[in-house]
Amino acid sequence: MRLLGNILWHFPFLGFLTALGALLWGLFLVILVIPAPIGLSLIQYARFLLAPFSYEMVDRGELPIKQNPLWRAYSFIIMLLYLPFGIFFTLAVLFQIIGLFLSIVGIPVALVLIKSLPVFLNPVNKVCVPINHGEPADPSGGLDASSHRSYPLPSDYNQGVHHARTYRKNRRRSGGEPLQ
Repeated sequence: MRLLGNILWHFPFLGFLTALGALLWGLFLVILVIPAPIGLSLIQYARFLLAPFSYEMVDRGELPIKQNPLWRAYSFIIMLLYLPFGIFFTLAVLFQIIGLFLSIVGIPVALVLIKSLPVFLNPVNKVCVPINHGEPADPSGGLDASSHRSYPLPSDYNQGVHHARTYRKNRRRSGGEPLQ
C-alpha cells in the first residue's frame, strides 16, 4: 500500500518536483549560513518527499542523538524568528488540504500535506526517518538499515528512532502522558 501511495505521489502529482524544489531551497538556505537550521531541515523534508508514505518527519529532540548546545540554542532562536511565517504557511496549507480533499482526486497529495504540517509550522530540527509499522525484530530496537537505505546507519540512530516511536505509541495509549 505504501508503494502504491508513493507511486501515485510521483507520477500523476509530480511529487519529485516538489522534492527537488525543497532540496534546492534547503541548499540555498544552508549556503546563506544564518538560516542554516531551516535549510538542513528542508533537505530532510526533500528526502521525506521522495517517499512520503514510507518515511515520517520527527523532531530531533525525540531521538537520543547528541547535539551541540550552541547549535541547539541557535536553532531555537531561528525557530522563534520563523514562527510567524510558519503559522502563515500552515494556514495556507490547511486551505490547500481542504481543497484537495474536496476534489477527491487530490486525496493522496492531501495525505502527504497532512503529514507535512509540523514541518510547515516549525521545520527546525526535523529529521526524516523510515516508518516501521511493526515492532523491530531484534530486542535492541535497531531497524534493518539495509531494507531502507543503501548505506548503514549508526546503531545509536536506529535505537533513537525506535525510542521515539515507542515514546509516541505509549503516549497515545496513556492519553497524552508517557508511561513509566
